[in-house]
Amino acid sequence: MRKKINILLLFLLSSVLPILSVAQTLRTVGGDVKDYKRSSLYLILLDDPEWKGNPKADIIRETFAQTPLPDKFNDHNLDIRSINPSAFLPVSDEFVTQVTGKPYKRQEYTPGVVEYFDKISKESGTARMVDTLRREEIPAMVAKHFESDNTSLQILGKWFNLKDAFDEETQSHFDVELVKERGLYGATQEQITEADKHARGRQMLGDLGEDLISKTFVVALRMIFCSKEDMAKQAQALAGSVMGGLLGKDTTSATYGFLSQLATNTSTTLMKGYVVETLAYLYQLEWNDETSLNFYKNYYNLKDLSTFRESKDFHLKYLGTERELAQVSANVYSFQNDENMLKRATVRAMDEVIAKLQKRFEPFRTTTPLYTAEGDNISAKIGMKEGLKGGEKFEVLEETFDPETLKSTFKRVAVIKVDKQRVWDNRFGADEDRTFLAAHPEEATKEKKKASYEGTATYFTGGNKKIYPGMFIRQID
Repeated sequence: MRKKINILLLFLLSSVLPILSVAQTLRTVGGDVKDYKRSSLYLILLDDPEWKGNPKADIIRETFAQTPLPDKFNDHNLDIRSINPSAFLPVSDEFVTQVTGKPYKRQEYTPGVVEYFDKISKESGTARMVDTLRREEIPAMVAKHFESDNTSLQILGKWFNLKDAFDEETQSHFDVELVKERGLYGATQEQITEADKHARGRQMLGDLGEDLISKTFVVALRMIFCSKEDMAKQAQALAGSVMGGLLGKDTTSATYGFLSQLATNTSTTLMKGYVVETLAYLYQLEWNDETSLNFYKNYYNLKDLSTFRESKDFHLKYLGTERELAQVSANVYSFQNDENMLKRATVRAMDEVIAKLQKRFEPFRTTTPLYTAEGDNISAKIGMKEGLKGGEKFEVLEETFDPETLKSTFKRVAVIKVDKQRVWDNRFGADEDRTFLAAHPEEATKEKKKASYEGTATYFTGGNKKIYPGMFIRQID
């Protein structure tokens, strides 16, 4: 097993230059999975200048600002919560290639379905979806903002409680209180009990926080919105072959089915409501043994902060993107006004696209403890908000604790599957939905079927006698 420099182990005993010691690190070996810790998240909105003066855009902005982060993440938000990505144009083909890791050459732009609707909406002057940028270039625009704003340094500054005043006692502008706090937050009761037996006690658990720094993510969200009525009018004006060409070959996609429904259905209630498309761009703080050593050795004890603030040693790496289309229909939510329907579509699109990112990118995945695990009653407090529809597979992980290192490994002991009939609807506004549908049984819609299960947890099939409540589960497909 490789060796890792454990920065904080002896650093907490010295307030001057960190003394470095070597300790073993846990990794995936022989079926064991590296210890899981709570990730930190910074969420940022990619605004658009064409939103100016649009009251519905203001609703999306306000909803974004007021919506708390998913509770499985530590809040690592910075002061800047929104940017205009077009302010960082132009971006060169070379820079796009550098950021995304994929060869890029700017070509004549062929609009997709959303951009097509945007174009004809502009011409008709109706409310429209907004997307004025080439999507392939947005990751590079965001990266330019990170560079110009020194976002990676601000993220580290929050981790280490950066202060303008130099503390003569600790000989630093930084401290490790938040690192220790988050390390303690992720500790199990067994780890806490064992730590209390040692001379350094719970300081040792603070060392666990060092591993969490590398699990710091930034998600940049771009929202595009349109009324379903406008989309329906536009979809009905298109021939099926034209719509199929815009969407690509995948005519089984949810987007195609949704637009086909709008194009062929004449129900006025079906057309009322909102659609919010959300694109999410995922970045991760690059933090490893080398960058950690560099930070403690060359920056932690500097009296002059200018050296740190001008540093180019710390970076955010682009991992990839996902998209989600969320709709709210007025036939189900007729008790809601336009503002509330748009808020609901916005929150649901945010939740669903983050769930998609977690499913696609393993470093971004979170784990969830089992709520019940007795016979067929295997459940967890996750549901539709996390993107579950039924049939998804999860691995069940058993923790093995090492009292010497205060570290844990997790080994897969079972694979379970989401029960399609018992998926908890924990999405934003779900309680209101169930109340409305219970009072209006005549609303025999697809949404009603989703709301028919009234449990407060999602249940799974396929367990065995080895699993018990509190074990962690993680989605694997």
